[in-house]
Amino acid sequence: MGVLRNIAVALASALTAVWRTVGDVFKGFRNDVARLLGRGGEQVPVTYVPETSVSDVLDEFRDRHAREMATDHAHVGDVGRAVYQYAAAEGPDVRCAVDLSPLSPTQTDWLLGLRDDDLARLTKAGPRACELAARGKRSGLVGLPMPEDRPSGQGVVRAEDRGDLILSPGPAFA
Repeated sequence: MGVLRNIAVALASALTAVWRTVGDVFKGFRNDVARLLGRGGEQVPVTYVPETSVSDVLDEFRDRHAREMATDHAHVGDVGRAVYQYAAAEGPDVRCAVDLSPLSPTQTDWLLGLRDDDLARLTKAGPRACELAARGKRSGLVGLPMPEDRPSGQGVVRAEDRGDLILSPGPAFA
């Protein structure tokens, strides 16, 4: 008896599902005919249209990431702080007072060879980006020369015995 009962329950549930499907088809057909005749029919549920686009989300992510990188002072070493202080200094008189001892000779040569607009971009980017740029890594600053891009010894000579910098006369003074 238990087997026949299970068959009857399965058959009843199958017939119920078929009846609902047929009813939904006729209901949809009735709504289409009613709309054609101008009587409206049931309203189709409104689909969700997002208010933001993919580019908006990506822009917000990039902006937030740039803010986090600019304010990430906890993981900045001496190199990043020295480059940031030099870049943020107002004018050459103040820049000459910045301690550049944490930088290697290549990094010092690179930093002294940067233009004022590159230094302003480093200041805006923050200490973490300054450290990445000085180490020759991707800092997010497009077009900024890397320390290895500039040949060492052009215009700046390191005096090894005293540890300070001396400007060498270039071809313009010859």
